[in-house]
Amino acid sequence: MANRTILNNAPHSVEDLRQAIQQHYAALSPRLQQVAELLLRDPHAIAVESSRDLAQSLGLPPSTLTRFAKVMGYPTFKEIQALCKQQYVNLPRDYLDRIKHARARPGASRAARAVPGLCPCGATVPANDGARTVRSQAA
Repeated sequence: MANRTILNNAPHSVEDLRQAIQQHYAALSPRLQQVAELLLRDPHAIAVESSRDLAQSLGLPPSTLTRFAKVMGYPTFKEIQALCKQQYVNLPRDYLDRIKHARARPGASRAARAVPGLCPCGATVPANDGARTVRSQAA
């Protein structure tokens, strides 16, 4: 496949990039499909590994990652890595925030929504001098 851009505008989020990959997957060369598959399967690896290590793990030359980025509308692969890093920076870090975030997702399981306030196991998480501890309601 020639080095041509599939997208006029580079996606601004990992989710948009995933959708673009899924829409245009068949137009990618086999090598670029390998990079796309890694991004779909493990965006965290894209965020934390060097492009050299990623390319080596795929058995590809590093230039393939650059070609993938250009085809997807980015100047370099570093922009894709920055996008993936940003996704993880914005994740809720606090346990309660993660639960609320999981419950708010479309299609959240019944178990995730079962107990208002906390987890389905019946645990509560009271504030304790700035630290959080878990105590069972059964105790």
